[in-house]
Amino acid sequence: MWRRWAAVSSVLTDTIPCIKVVKSFAGEKRTVKKFEKYNNEWLRVDIQASKIVTIFPQTVSFFISCGTLLLWAVGGQWVIKGTDSSLTAGLLVSFLSYAGTFYGPVNFFANLSDAYNQALSAAERIFDILDAEPEPDFNKENCPPIRGKIEFRNVNFSFDRTKKVLSDINLTIEPG
Repeated sequence: MWRRWAAVSSVLTDTIPCIKVVKSFAGEKRTVKKFEKYNNEWLRVDIQASKIVTIFPQTVSFFISCGTLLLWAVGGQWVIKGTDSSLTAGLLVSFLSYAGTFYGPVNFFANLSDAYNQALSAAERIFDILDAEPEPDFNKENCPPIRGKIEFRNVNFSFDRTKKVLSDINLTIEPG
């Protein structure tokens, strides 16, 4: 699920700042299709995960409540009957309080998976940004002035690195 959300987030963060470029090359439809594809995949997986995230903690709480009820019922019967087990009401309440301290961490870990998945999604996006090649700074003033001709040889270009828009282009610009 978190990988799918990272893909959706990546499409958005890569597209929105470059919307002028996308529009200038009439790439809106392709970008929308790409976003819808990743978004629909994420939605499908998120609905499944939401069902699990919703049901699992409630199931754990249900079994904890059943365990507590069982302890009250059996312990209460022993206290009422006064069997030779020497179980008093105070000892039963103390034991149930001790059991309650065990149930708290169980509930915590039952609810932890959703927050963990969100953190993984954010971490993956951060690592993608850190691993990205830095873009050159074209505004540097220490570039020497261009003298003579400008020549491009065997230049290739693509928007998404999968389909080349320009392939093996050669261009010579003479001075003047």
